[in-house]
Amino acid sequence: MPSLVEELQRDALNGTVPSSDLLRKALVVATKLNLVEFRIWVECELEGYPAGDVPEYRQTSGQVYFFNPVTGPRPVLFPDREIAEGLSSYDYHEAIGLIEELASADDSCELVVPFSANAQRLLLAQYQIKPGLPQLHISRMSAVAIVHAIRNIILKWSLKLEQDGILGDGLSFSSEEKQKAAKEATTLGNPILFIVNSAIQHNSPGASQRSQHG
Repeated sequence: MPSLVEELQRDALNGTVPSSDLLRKALVVATKLNLVEFRIWVECELEGYPAGDVPEYRQTSGQVYFFNPVTGPRPVLFPDREIAEGLSSYDYHEAIGLIEELASADDSCELVVPFSANAQRLLLAQYQIKPGLPQLHISRMSAVAIVHAIRNIILKWSLKLEQDGILGDGLSFSSEEKQKAAKEATTLGNPILFIVNSAIQHNSPGASQRSQHG
């Protein structure tokens, strides 16, 4: 019977295994080894990130459109580059399950994000005749990139566990392996610092998600 860490490696290499299932297995490993920081990251991915910063791989941008039910979408032309970049950016706070749904959808699908009332006023202020409802359109490929990033993080993490002699026996880890994990917690416990050199907020994960942009 393969160890749990070996199963993680196998599943990370298998593109048919959903990232959500991969994360659940990683949660078991991180919990059993008492790797708190990695467990928090896994829980954030599974349940959604609280308001605030997200890892760099969850930061993306899209195209702002005015949507008119008669004429359809029309790209918004910004006179100011800084405003354009600010209103075109989007951070994925959603749980990985929702992101996977978008990633596995048809190529024509995309994420449409409504703007807050303040952002709508800013976008519509220069028009005498309202051109339509402003929306941010995010490509499906941004969701695909997030799914791949998570898979790569877990693969590298599981390889680091093996490199440090932490494999487990079925669903269990020996006392020696747990001691090794505690000793290597700085590198094993934080996937963002260890792999993507970014930062996450280490508060308790919650289900709150940003539903409006701007």
